[in-house]
Amino acid sequence: MAAAACAAAALTLTVGLGASGTDAAWRASERAEATFTAASLNTVNDLECKSGGLFGLGNRQVKLSWSPPDDAPAGAKLTYLVTWTRPGGESRAAVVDSTEYTLSPENITLGLTLTASVSVQLGPWTSAAVTENLLAVNVLVGLVLTCMGPPA
Repeated sequence: MAAAACAAAALTLTVGLGASGTDAAWRASERAEATFTAASLNTVNDLECKSGGLFGLGNRQVKLSWSPPDDAPAGAKLTYLVTWTRPGGESRAAVVDSTEYTLSPENITLGLTLTASVSVQLGPWTSAAVTENLLAVNVLVGLVLTCMGPPA
């Protein structure tokens, strides 16, 4: 009977302490492992835009050419993302292995301004873009696409 009285006293003491408030804490530990890599790619060098035809006339194409970044790792498999964007945000893109691309946009209309850009790609990384503006103009021989230079 004395044991039962002690157990009842301990239960009363425990319940009494619980009513006054307690601090609770727990820890759940998990472990994750991964390999992280990072890269910094410089932009292409010397982006050139050349309009076709005589003085750029009579052609609806432009040829973009560039040099790889100076700091490209030796033996690295670089590709280039060429993007052209119409007003309003509609864009198209191509990935190329060479350092030139001939752009032939569809549905050229008078006054159309396109933005063409080139970025370096190395695996999952892409550099900042170098940009050139293009403009569709009407001349005696018809509508042509001409290079306007980098954006201001």
